[in-house]
Amino acid sequence: MFELIGCTENPVGLIAACARVSHNSFAVSSPQNNARLVSKLIELGHLSSLEFAKATFYVSPNGFRQVREEVVEIMADSHGWAASLDRGAVYLTLNARTIYELLQRRSDLVGDMVSLLPGPWKALLEGNPEPAPVVDGNVYLMDAYKPPVPARFLPRHSYVTVHFRRISRIAANQIVRHRIASYMQESQRYCYATKNGVKVPPSINNSHHTGTFFAAVAYAEKAYTRLIEAGVPKEDARFIYPSVSYTHLTLPTN
Repeated sequence: MFELIGCTENPVGLIAACARVSHNSFAVSSPQNNARLVSKLIELGHLSSLEFAKATFYVSPNGFRQVREEVVEIMADSHGWAASLDRGAVYLTLNARTIYELLQRRSDLVGDMVSLLPGPWKALLEGNPEPAPVVDGNVYLMDAYKPPVPARFLPRHSYVTVHFRRISRIAANQIVRHRIASYMQESQRYCYATKNGVKVPPSINNSHHTGTFFAAVAYAEKAYTRLIEAGVPKEDARFIYPSVSYTHLTLPTN
């Protein structure tokens, strides 16, 4: 009924790399730490990082006639999917979060799909991820997913996971608000808001207002540091820090 035609080759490594964007913890990456991190994310219910790993299935025309309602239900309950109808057959791409959550609901249909996945995927979906290769967090392109679907459907089912480093929070807000993908952004709750520096707009950088700009940033930095030293949590102290601070942002998009 189902045929697996493609999946993310290193799901745990990719998920771990994307999760590390939040804490900027790439320095401690290792195959073993990848497994521990992803296991902890699943244990805590922090499943958004699982959305970066994809798997694509083919459902034959006869099979789709038998499970049409179940497939539609899967799509309705998904956090991310792509489906293409091809002469009665269906190409269906789901992310690991969707598969994991549906599997927890004891879906026999999803269980059949999972049985087709390779070992690292099965261990991940059982909540016991295995050590996995490290994905470099310093690169722009972290993963390219291109399943062997017909060419006319490829734009719908292919994804690239890109990592924007050192963009302003203002730019990040513009990207996120369009809701074109799942996102993982460096957290000012765990990372110091001041450590990445700031983006100076060209209209200020090329004018006589730079002194005013940097004086304001310096004042905010000093106030932020004093609040931290006084015991104020970073998630509260960050409220006074300028939106021009640099951040890191990762997203899969097609």
